Amino acid sequence: MLDLDAVENHDNKLKLISTLKLTSHGSNMYANTCARQRVLKQIQQKGGPRELTLEPNSIDSDLAGLLSRGPLGNLECLNLAFTHVTSACAKHIINLPALKDLNVRSTRFGDAGLELISEHLNQLEILNLSETPVTDKGLTFLANMKMLRKLNLNSTNVSDLAILTLQLLSNMGSGKSRFTQTWRLFSVKEKRNIIIYVIELMLYKFGLEAFNGSIVTLAINHYDEGALRSGISSNAFERVGLISGLNQAF
Repeated sequence: MLDLDAVENHDNKLKLISTLKLTSHGSNMYANTCARQRVLKQIQQKGGPRELTLEPNSIDSDLAGLLSRGPLGNLECLNLAFTHVTSACAKHIINLPALKDLNVRSTRFGDAGLELISEHLNQLEILNLSETPVTDKGLTFLANMKMLRKLNLNSTNVSDLAILTLQLLSNMGSGKSRFTQTWRLFSVKEKRNIIIYVIELMLYKFGLEAFNGSIVTLAINHYDEGALRSGISSNAFERVGLISGLNQAF
C-alpha cells in the first residue's frame, strides 16, 4: 500500500507523484492513495463523518483499518458496494452505534453476517443485499430488526415465499395493503402451506428443533389432491416458490 505521508520532504513527494503518473499502473496507485486519504480525513474530523464509502476492491482488513483510525460514533451510512468484503466484516460493522443505512451490494456478505448484525444493529433502517449470497435462512434473522423499513434483495437466491414470510413476521415493507394484495394471489392450499412454513420458522427461531422436524414433515407430505389424482407429484411448497432443501440448510 502506497503511503505518501511517509515521504517527509515535500520536493521528494512531488517527484514521487510525477514518477507515478508516468505509467497507467502508477496513476492508478496514486488515485487510490488520494481516495484513501480523503476517507481518512473524513474519519478524523471532529465527531467523525455521517457517511463513508469504501473504495472498490477493498477487503475486510481494509475496512477494519479504516474503522480503527478515528471516532465513528456519528456514522449513519456505510457503503461497501462492489468491494470484496465478506460476512467476516460484520464484527467491525456492529461497532457503529448510529448506523442506519448499510449497502453491501455485489459483495460476499452472506447469512453469517446477517445473523451478527441482526443481534447488534437494531437501529438499522435501510439494507441493500442485492447480488449477495444471502439465502432464506439469512432472511429469518431480519425479523428481529424492528426498525428496518427498506430492503433490497434483487439478484439473490432468496425465495418469494421467504420474503412474504418476513413481511408477515415483521413490519417491513410497504404496509398492510401490499401484503393483503399479495396474500390474495395464493390458493387456499398454498395459504395453508405458507402458514405451516411460518410456524416452522417460529419454532426454529425459538430453538424447538424436535417440533420443527415434525412440522416440516407435515407440510411436505400434504400434496395437492388434484395433482395426485392426475399422477403428478406436485408439492404445494414448490408451487409457491420455496427453494428445495431449505430445512436442510437450517
